[in-house]
Amino acid sequence: MFLFLGRVRPYKGVFELIDGFVRAALPRGSLLHIAGKTHGERDRLRLKKRCRKTPSVTLHYGFVEAERVQVFMNAADFVVLPYRDILSSGAAILATSFGKAIVAPDLGPLREAVAPEGAILYDPAATGALARALEAAARAAPQSAEMGERNLAVARAWPWSSMAECTRALYLRVMEGRTARAATE
Repeated sequence: MFLFLGRVRPYKGVFELIDGFVRAALPRGSLLHIAGKTHGERDRLRLKKRCRKTPSVTLHYGFVEAERVQVFMNAADFVVLPYRDILSSGAAILATSFGKAIVAPDLGPLREAVAPEGAILYDPAATGALARALEAAARAAPQSAEMGERNLAVARAWPWSSMAECTRALYLRVMEGRTARAATE
């Protein structure tokens, strides 16, 4: 089972994910679940129409409450993050904290959020790369739990307290730089 979870926005590539899933040569019984909500009515109607056309794609439309997140995450073999552009990804952090294997474009922020052996990364500029990545994930399905464990190790290496301390240290360096510049002006 492949999962996309979160807000459906154009840069997140959900429509490309559906296309890639349809084009991929996947084993019989492969499923794609999309759980989330679009930003507007036009995208909502477009998404519902696309999902209705493909029986192996199930749309769980709407905001996913915190207590339901674990239901989707625990059911998934792979979390798919088909982003076209990204600065950071809360979804990647969430997936790693659930110990999930990931399929994602080989972009800096995503590469840094996952273990190299915990994800199937693809070139987002290459034609058909997402479909090939989904096929590779299907072949790797027997190892998805092990891949997820590697991602969980990455998540555990960066607890919130460490991230907060890094952010605090950055702010202090910036403020010290401003104070030093102001003193020399």
